[in-house]
Amino acid sequence: MTVEEQEEEEEERAAGATDTRRNHWRSAKAATGNQGCLGNLALSIKRGRLRAHIRVPMEMVMRRVSEEEEGRR
Repeated sequence: MTVEEQEEEEEERAAGATDTRRNHWRSAKAATGNQGCLGNLALSIKRGRLRAHIRVPMEMVMRRVSEEEEGRR
């Protein structure tokens, strides 16, 4: 378990999260390989946290979109 996962678990326990909700969040991240897909992004926004492991891939997506737009010009 990484330091980030330990911090998340501590925050969730402090917030009174149930084991079911914690396990659902963990399995959703594991199923996507933690790549910051829209499913993880939606869960993070819903829970009020947007973490670095999600921001970095989204920046890559936005960079690629802007490169494609420049290519069309």
